[in-house]
This record gives sequence, C-alpha cells and structure tokens, in this order.
Amino acid sequence: MKQEDVIAALQNKLATDEAWAVRALVRIAREQTDEEQDKDRTELHNGVGFRVCDAFILTRMAKAFEQYGRLTPKQLALVMRKVPVYARQLVRLTGVDPIRKALCK
Repeated sequence: MKQEDVIAALQNKLATDEAWAVRALVRIAREQTDEEQDKDRTELHNGVGFRVCDAFILTRMAKAFEQYGRLTPKQLALVMRKVPVYARQLVRLTGVDPIRKALCK
C-alpha cells in the first residue's frame, strides 16, 4: 500500500469511525501551539494544526472531549465531516507504517 493509498484509506476511516475521528481531532489539536490552543484559532502557518476555517470549532470540540470524555452526536457528525481533510497531516506526523498497520487490524 503506497502512501497515497494509506491517506485515502485513512480519510475513509476518519469519515466512518467515531473513535478514529476523535483520536485524530485530539492529536491535531495537540499539535497546535499553546497560544493557538488558548485562543482557539490558527496563527502560524507551520503545517500542523487546524486550518483557519476549522480552528475555532475543532479546537473547542477537542477541549470538550478532553474535559467530558465524549462528544454529542451532532458534534461527532461535524468532526467526522471535517477531520478527514487532515489525513495527510496525520500520516506525516505519525508515519505511514504505523497507520498502515492500524488500518489493517
């Protein structure tokens, strides 16, 4: 499975599996700078973290999940719609092989 195939498979998994989507949400939120996390917005264009248009809502959802340990069905639906865009970033952060192995389980 080539890197592009892993990215496509990961996008599909993030769009269809709640646990994967939430884990990805939290992982990407943690990659933001402390200042970005505090202000719920993207300030640096450093290739990690959320896009400007997603930063506020997804940072808030990541914080909500970390605080309450769950998201509402409506929040989950939004996360599963938005998070697949970050598959390439997740592969870059985690590596192709670990994601390939996890997808094959």
